[in-house]
Amino acid sequence: MKLRSFVISAVLPFSLFACSHLPELKPDPAAPRAPGNPNLAFVEDAGVRVYAAGDTWQGDPKDLAKVFTPVQVTIENQSGRVLRIGYTTFKLVGSSGFAYAAIPPLQARATIGQAPPGSVEGTVQLAAYEQHPATGVPNERRPPVVVTPRIRHEGFYIAPHYAWYYPGWTAWGYPYAYDPLYYERMYAYWPEQLPTQDMLAEALPSGALQNGGHISGYIYFQSLKSNETRANFEMDLVDATNSQSFGHVVLPFDVKK
Repeated sequence: MKLRSFVISAVLPFSLFACSHLPELKPDPAAPRAPGNPNLAFVEDAGVRVYAAGDTWQGDPKDLAKVFTPVQVTIENQSGRVLRIGYTTFKLVGSSGFAYAAIPPLQARATIGQAPPGSVEGTVQLAAYEQHPATGVPNERRPPVVVTPRIRHEGFYIAPHYAWYYPGWTAWGYPYAYDPLYYERMYAYWPEQLPTQDMLAEALPSGALQNGGHISGYIYFQSLKSNETRANFEMDLVDATNSQSFGHVVLPFDVKK
């Protein structure tokens, strides 16, 4: 099935020059490229096309690659299914064999309500708390925020556990499979001063992508170790309606330092 090209472009309204000595991901020479963009690789499987670039971050902080590995991703879905977009479906696998996790930029703050039969949107019970949900202790480390996204999307439903941060976005109403322990454990990787507003605005959110839809944003992975010379960007293709896996994409990158 042929997919239309939806090429990543710079989305920030300003430009900051990244330090040249910071590690960057460059597509493997054998990886297919987007037309007119030699640094943008793509791969397609089961009707899903994924574009990825590892050298496009220009926001705040400009030296983000010192602490995380930002990868800009565009996903086009022509699979005939609803595609789940979630942090547990992404990873970077280094030449050492180590798998680097995608770090959620926001804590999960919602519980899923019961969706009416046949409904796409359903009901979402939001927990707009300022305390830790288990202990009730005020969360002084990261006060509640509302994200003003600067990403492009069509046919995308925000995950219920992120709907609190994206007012005005339609939430996915069916049960959405996610691991709350993963979100809590990985969110703890953020230093006190991060994520910045730019990082939140550009982050690829969790959710469900309808057939025919597309979405573009950044995924922030754990920082690559200094001994890595290559890294594969990988994504599991999972049906959001039944959690069934139907494919897997791999994009190889060289690590330039």
